Amino acid sequence: MVNMMDQKTYHYNVPKILVYLVHIIVGIYLAYLGYTLTQGKKMARYAKIILITLGIVVILYQSWLWIKFPKDNYAYDVPGWLLHLTHVLVGIYLIAIALLKKPGPMVGAATLILGAVQALYMMHLWILH
Repeated sequence: MVNMMDQKTYHYNVPKILVYLVHIIVGIYLAYLGYTLTQGKKMARYAKIILITLGIVVILYQSWLWIKFPKDNYAYDVPGWLLHLTHVLVGIYLIAIALLKKPGPMVGAATLILGAVQALYMMHLWILH
């Protein structure tokens, strides 16, 4: 069993800083998108394309990691299967909200929280690890 926190890179030698930055930027974007939805604004077509693309990439990549590295643990000994399952569910969520005709304020609030938690958690890992 490999604990990913003991290494300087994640799988395929991707620097941890890059993973943290991508998660933080995407988290800020999701928080902003969620906020705009809570204000009753319509989701732009490009935003839907971004969400669908991001959802597909997350589902495929995390599924691949789940199959390829089934016994890895991550920060705080979170089992890899749980981390990958969470990412896959988030990918499905991103695709689902992109396909909604008119996501309402509740979807916006959930997306805002999801993005904020993602960004803050990755900032936390970056600072403490």
